[in-house]
Amino acid sequence: MPSLIALIAALLVGAALVVGARFWFSRVQKRKAIERIGIEVMASRSWKDGVDLLARAVTAEGGWQIENLASPQGQPTPERLLIHGDRRALLVYKHGTNYRIGTSVLVEGERRRQDVGASELWVATLGTVEPAARTQAERTGVTLLDGPALWARASSALEPRIRSDVEREAEDSVKRPRDIATLAGTVLVLALVVVNLPDQLLGGGSDVATPTASAPRAAAPAPRAAPTQDENEMGETTREARRAALAAELVDVEGVLGAAWSSNTTMVISLSPAADIDAVFVQACTLSAQYVELTESRLQFESDDPTIGVRWRRCA
Repeated sequence: MPSLIALIAALLVGAALVVGARFWFSRVQKRKAIERIGIEVMASRSWKDGVDLLARAVTAEGGWQIENLASPQGQPTPERLLIHGDRRALLVYKHGTNYRIGTSVLVEGERRRQDVGASELWVATLGTVEPAARTQAERTGVTLLDGPALWARASSALEPRIRSDVEREAEDSVKRPRDIATLAGTVLVLALVVVNLPDQLLGGGSDVATPTASAPRAAAPAPRAAPTQDENEMGETTREARRAALAAELVDVEGVLGAAWSSNTTMVISLSPAADIDAVFVQACTLSAQYVELTESRLQFESDDPTIGVRWRRCA
């Protein structure tokens, strides 16, 4: 039962890793890729497209009306006046992903807000906002939009075809790492299963078991080795000697080509192609009964006979 629980736990852990990896790339990483690619797409367009895109998005979501503004010389500017009832907000747009909004931009924006008679100031950029400017904006009530915030606000106003292209490119960018992560998780699942499979076979498989009726278990003969001792009271040298003694006795069993300990708890028994595994199992258990501390050891049978292959059994 413990081995069955270990196997189930391994499967659950492996499945969680695979699902988690796919979720990470399909949701989290893809969302970041869409944002990055979308910002690049907006930056590749003119500043006029950028400010108009943001203005349209704000209008659609909040019912604002847009009024274009011109410079004192009558030239178009990356500014829009947003009107909603008694509210008048000046939208100032700074184009380019390398732009950094600093406190000087807020000072200039405040001056322009007063010039156009607006009560609010919004400053947006595809770039970043310096910490000092963000602190000043929080203190003065200015709305700031950096690249990610601007994309989240303006992406809905993009043409459907462009949005589809952005999503498709983002999907392509995460597909390969997602597939690699999924493959790695699957390999890990298989590795965990292989590690825990022998115990599972011992705990509940049809091959585990007590010898069949056709090969009844023989009674243990009188001890031929030194008197048994509690394993906790034995020194390592004594335990090693007793393991070696059992391996040497197993070599004399009919059908056994060799016997060796692969670990302190696993005995590897090599069988001849014509060996009767059940008969060897009975003899192995009979011999191991002389060594109380070894009766629960795992017996790993190996044979070139494809009907046998590799099997694990335990006497106790």
